[in-house]
Amino acid sequence: MTPPLPTKVVNGKSMDIGILIDSSSGVTADEFEHLKSFISQLVISINKQFRNVHFGLIVYSDKPDLVMSLQKVDRMKVKSIIEGVKYISGGHRTDLAMLYASQKLFCPEGCEDRPEVENLLIVFTSEKTDAASLPYSLVSPIMKVNDSTCMFHKHFH
Repeated sequence: MTPPLPTKVVNGKSMDIGILIDSSSGVTADEFEHLKSFISQLVISINKQFRNVHFGLIVYSDKPDLVMSLQKVDRMKVKSIIEGVKYISGGHRTDLAMLYASQKLFCPEGCEDRPEVENLLIVFTSEKTDAASLPYSLVSPIMKVNDSTCMFHKHFH
C-alpha cells in the first residue's frame, strides 16, 4: 500500500518523527519487507508535504537498535537507509523500544531532538507482546514527559 501523495506543501509545520519497526517473531520476513517499503513511501510523502521534518528510525525485537538519529533526509537517503534495515527475529519488546526512543530520539540533552518542534512517535507493531513487557500505560507517560505523541499501528496478523 502506498500512502497518498500530498496535494500541497506546508512550509510552516516543523516536526520530529520517530518510527519504531517491529522485527519480532510476530512478523514474518516478507511482512517486514512490505513494511519497510511502506515506511519508505510514507517518509517520502511526508517530506514532500512538510519542509522541516526530521526522522529517526529504530528497529526492535528483544532489543531496540537505533538505525537513524533524528535528521532531515532526502528521497534517496531514506530509501537507502530503510532498504538496509535487516530483519532479525526475536522477542517482542515494544516497551523497551519506546523507552529507547525516549533516550535516543526524544531526549532533552545528548540527541538531535529539536525542543521547539512537536515530537511524534509512530510504532509499527504486531499484536503479540512478551509477557515480561511493561504495560503501555506505564511507558506512555514517560514519552509524554519528553513531549512526544505516540501513534500505534498494528500492522501484522
